[in-house]
Amino acid sequence: MCGGTCTIHNVIDQDENLDTTEDWITEGEIVENWEYTIAKMNGDLILADDQPSSVLTNTDGKALVEFMINTTPATFDIQESLPSEWILLDIRCFIDETTPISISKDLSTAIAAGVSFDNPEEILSCYFYNKSTPTAVTMISFTANFINDYVLLEWESATEVRNLGFNLYREEAQSGVREKINPELIPSKLPGSIEGALYDFCDDNVNFGDPYAYWLEAIDLSMRVKDSYGPVNVIWWQFFLPIFSVGN
Repeated sequence: MCGGTCTIHNVIDQDENLDTTEDWITEGEIVENWEYTIAKMNGDLILADDQPSSVLTNTDGKALVEFMINTTPATFDIQESLPSEWILLDIRCFIDETTPISISKDLSTAIAAGVSFDNPEEILSCYFYNKSTPTAVTMISFTANFINDYVLLEWESATEVRNLGFNLYREEAQSGVREKINPELIPSKLPGSIEGALYDFCDDNVNFGDPYAYWLEAIDLSMRVKDSYGPVNVIWWQFFLPIFSVGN
């Protein structure tokens, strides 16, 4: 009995044109931990020892599946666990990354059927091309207030359909230059939800009284900017001197 392998690739395509690769995302958190399940193995085909039937992609968007093959041809199916906020554009399979394999594919159920080994030691690869549906973030409020020695930024969303998170930008003294002030993406509290949430962020790199303006960006599941809010200006605390009445 010989061994064959199939590498499953999760590719995020942003413009639905599979003939161009410039907009593909093949690495990072967005392609990681997608689940693929091997099913309906026909012929004398089994999974290799310790090989689970369901696999998760790594940060390179790949998941390796190892088989044991006694006779060929031997076929199997691959099903992608497609999140509701994504659509599957196409599935393409190859031998040695170059020779196309004829498969039956159902994009509505994310299944590649009849993936075939014609040689016991073939190296197969199957590419699942996915695209996120547009995000829809409805913002209720976005404010900036000086408290103690920092600016408190607060915002409230009404909906966050297919939203991954937020970025914040600060502009100093109408310079026209916006600086991102959050070191990492501020994750959505309710990703993909038709409901909203409350958020806050403290910017402590400020001087009291300086004219700061802030912008808020909503980032979709393809790591693209889909909505921008602002500018909002800092409301500084106002201080009042007491009023004295001097009698004659």
